[in-house]
Amino acid sequence: MNDVEQWMAVVRAELDELRRANERLRADYAELRVVADRLVADNAELRTHLGAPQTEAVGTDPAGGVADPDDEVAGQTPDGHGPVSRRGMIAAAAGAAGIVLVGRAAPAAAANGQPILLGQTNTATTTTTMSAGSGATLQAMTTAGVGRGLTGWATAPYGHGCGVLGESNSNNGTGVLGVANHASGSTYGVYGKASSTSGIGVFGLNTATTGTGTGYAVYASGRLKSTGRTYLGAPGTPPVDGDLQNASISFYLDQANQKLKVRVRHGDGTLKTATIGLV
Repeated sequence: MNDVEQWMAVVRAELDELRRANERLRADYAELRVVADRLVADNAELRTHLGAPQTEAVGTDPAGGVADPDDEVAGQTPDGHGPVSRRGMIAAAAGAAGIVLVGRAAPAAAANGQPILLGQTNTATTTTTMSAGSGATLQAMTTAGVGRGLTGWATAPYGHGCGVLGESNSNNGTGVLGVANHASGSTYGVYGKASSTSGIGVFGLNTATTGTGTGYAVYASGRLKSTGRTYLGAPGTPPVDGDLQNASISFYLDQANQKLKVRVRHGDGTLKTATIGLV
């Protein structure tokens, strides 16, 4: 099984688990509705016993419109603490049971300047910024086996959107850091995937144009493996000897003589050049 097939298998397993979780939550919600109906009936019976006004009819609201059956007004409680609805009873019962309800509740459209509501979709028309003097500005974690600590989407079908953007201004910083801590298994510190025929799974760019030494668009400390066809760009000039570290090589093309040259610095610092004729 290749990397893409492994990734698809993980995604399918995650979707199956989410479906099962959703089915369990819906079953819990249905059970809570039954409990709420019983509470409404018990409340009406108690109000009758106390001689309080009866519950308003289901299907109308005080403004004359059509009411949601889940918002059936059950009148005031015997202690006079305001109207009780079936939805309110369900929410109260769910809170006591530690259950998250799924169903017809609309996403939270938090206005600009309002707090973020956990467990709900939050929307805003301007950027939300968080800052911290030290430590992590934002921490997100998941305890699920197929969960994700942080997910970012750029949903526009065009342009240069970024699902996740990481930047660092430090002279020793890291824009995006990925760490896979488990000592076994097929783990990835950073995983990149592209579906386009002209796409790139992982792209590295070094824009430095001045200074001493050599920057790297991609740097591998350890073994480097490619399972597909590999294409290497070969410049037409020899490397700067000072950029070659001990026990390293660099390729370049001698275009005039149609030869491939290899510049080598041995472990003891000795520099050598090999020439390969091209046919």
